[in-house]
Amino acid sequence: MRALSPIQAGITTATVLAVLIVVGAPTGPASATPQSSPTGTGAWSSMGGGASGGDVGQVVRYDDSIVIGGNVGVVGGFSAADHVGLWADDTWRPLGNVGGSGTNALAVSPTGQIHRALNQAQIQRWTGSSWTSAVSPSPNNFVNAMTFKADGTLVAGGSFTTPASRIGSWNGSSWSGFSGGPTISVSDLAIASDDSIYVTSYSSPYMQQWNGSTWSTFAGGATSANAVDTVAVDDSHVYVGGGFTALNGQPFRNVAVAVNGQWSGLGYGLSNAQAQFNYVYDIVADDTTGLVYVAGAFTYACGNAACSVGHDDTVALPYVGAWYPARQVWIPLTGTAGGGPNDQVSAVATSADGRTVYAGGNFGSTDGVAGTRFVARFDWNAPMIAALDPAAQPENTPAAITLSGQNLEALRSITVDGLAVAYTQIDDTTVQISLPAGTGTREIRAIAAGGTSAPATFTFQAPVPPQPTPASAPMDVRAEPGDGSARVAWLPPDAAGSYPVTHYLVTSEPGRRMCLTQTLTCTVNDLRNGTPYTFTVSALTGAGWGSSSVASDAVTPHAPSVMITGVRAGGTIAVEGTVTGVLADSAVPWTRKVGGSLSEGMPRAVTDGAFAWERRARSTMIVYFTVGAARSNALSL
Repeated sequence: MRALSPIQAGITTATVLAVLIVVGAPTGPASATPQSSPTGTGAWSSMGGGASGGDVGQVVRYDDSIVIGGNVGVVGGFSAADHVGLWADDTWRPLGNVGGSGTNALAVSPTGQIHRALNQAQIQRWTGSSWTSAVSPSPNNFVNAMTFKADGTLVAGGSFTTPASRIGSWNGSSWSGFSGGPTISVSDLAIASDDSIYVTSYSSPYMQQWNGSTWSTFAGGATSANAVDTVAVDDSHVYVGGGFTALNGQPFRNVAVAVNGQWSGLGYGLSNAQAQFNYVYDIVADDTTGLVYVAGAFTYACGNAACSVGHDDTVALPYVGAWYPARQVWIPLTGTAGGGPNDQVSAVATSADGRTVYAGGNFGSTDGVAGTRFVARFDWNAPMIAALDPAAQPENTPAAITLSGQNLEALRSITVDGLAVAYTQIDDTTVQISLPAGTGTREIRAIAAGGTSAPATFTFQAPVPPQPTPASAPMDVRAEPGDGSARVAWLPPDAAGSYPVTHYLVTSEPGRRMCLTQTLTCTVNDLRNGTPYTFTVSALTGAGWGSSSVASDAVTPHAPSVMITGVRAGGTIAVEGTVTGVLADSAVPWTRKVGGSLSEGMPRAVTDGAFAWERRARSTMIVYFTVGAARSNALSL
């Protein structure tokens, strides 16, 4: 097992600057008020069965692949020649075919060439088929860190004193020193975009800065007895980690960031619940997600200044964690079983899209997953928007929307129709945004460490035209029975609604016999004689059918019947009669027999079932009437 002294930690876990440069401050929420720390959501998995024979001290991104180095002996079931392995297309591939000493540092040039520093103080370059010396002469002692300037110049730092002292640059043909540089071993170095160089070391002054012409102690240096081991830098943020407890007289536990030369903490720093040696070996700032990954020998992020274990805001960070500057929170990289690596993590790197984190170190397993010794990968779960509240509102009005979902801990942006918008993150599952007044629909997506969510749709709703009002119910419905029929009459609705009445529909109960008309009366046929019926009427307008009327009084259709009475007064016969079962406007035929003659035609006056008829006659006659199939009584007058 690796000894955890600062010097040994620096020698065997030199930071790979190719993946440590911070590319600008992350774009964050509209409000970055510190929130309670979330739980990371993702999954740890094996990388070809893990490694054996020695721990992994370096992990570096190489195009779409990963290169590891250190004391590793076997990866993917084959010997890790020269203690280096290439993970490409989900399988391990050897780099070299001969044995050698352990790898102390790795870096990738701007042209994509892999460089390594050996424990034997050599710097080599991979040609694609073999390792060859990259510099001449070789440094006379350990190289702990390497990185490249944008022009391809290699800068190396360590404990060597020739051909340069502690730090030197190789331009492809010769070495150059930095006058007045560090006098003690360099543990790590980083180069800013203006070619300023930041170096860390294991003893005072712990941190120095080269401005292009002179050296100075950076931001007051460290004032604790432990080393500053790793550094990552961009134009405005300088992240450092190590075994320190104070920087420039201010208390910081193992990790801090300087902005414009002023130190601030990453939360309250880190600690180890097992009371073991507490240390940060590597820092990687991922410019894609805005997360800062920290690896080392720690188990939790402190929840208060005293760093009390079990404090409400304590966050479990098993040897690796992500700091999210936009939310000012620590996010653990915990897998499906709720765990992570079970021992120290020496180095980390991220994929180009930021969705995968690669870890190497001295751990035996990760989250209980088989085949994760010494090296493993963590994949963030993709974010998901479960609901929008509201999901719609009237058009041309501003919208304040609350998004709820999952895997939003490492939220990086919210987009509306592909454009990033300001947002306020309330907690791990809730985000608020505002939309200006508009029309139509908007597609809202969440972008986090795990990728981009499926879209959630918000709708600016166009005004809904007022629904037309149908007519009210017709009034005063009444019915008159006939022979298998009934004549129904009514009064128009007192409120026609939005449109004029065009039709009326009469419906019987029982039987639901119907009659459609454009007038205020209608005869319903096909009724059963002897059965009582009621009738309702509804009115049709451009708004559709209105409600049905109150039902009429019940009427009972029946067959026609005729009764007559008569008198003779001088030479005139006068007959009066009543008829039932025949409607006044019915087409039922009438006939009458007067003496020996038969005549057709309705009497002159038929009102409410009563009729009268008369004629002159000199002699006695037999008189009767027929209505349809009904025949009246006969009179001799």
